[in-house]
Amino acid sequence: MLETNGIPPRLAGRECEALICQQYWQDGRLVNGVDVLYIKTNGRWHQLYFENCTIFWRAQTEAPVPHEAQRDDPFKYPLVDLGHEYRVNGEVIASCDAAPIVNGVKVTLAFEMGNKVIVTCIGNVTGIQYIKTY
Repeated sequence: MLETNGIPPRLAGRECEALICQQYWQDGRLVNGVDVLYIKTNGRWHQLYFENCTIFWRAQTEAPVPHEAQRDDPFKYPLVDLGHEYRVNGEVIASCDAAPIVNGVKVTLAFEMGNKVIVTCIGNVTGIQYIKTY
């Protein structure tokens, strides 16, 4: 079953200005590939994250800031510039669709050039996949 908390932003037809992923690491091991996905369009930031396979959308006024870990903190939350890595900054988002999958949910960002970014939450573990079509 697909559950959403918050209002999904209107991303279709808008330029992706930035796509930043906050990961979650514990004791040097990647626990969640996507703790929060930040999407910037029209000068506005949108947060996408999951809790118990519920999709959460939140508006945010400021750019994401890296979490400052304490010296012996076993938890790390690095920011990864996926817009640069996947070369989707400047591309127009064709659609943003959410769908239930076996034991979870997925959100697919499709770009006009055909590439896709798929964020999944399966059994409360998140991941991300980039599909390049050209």
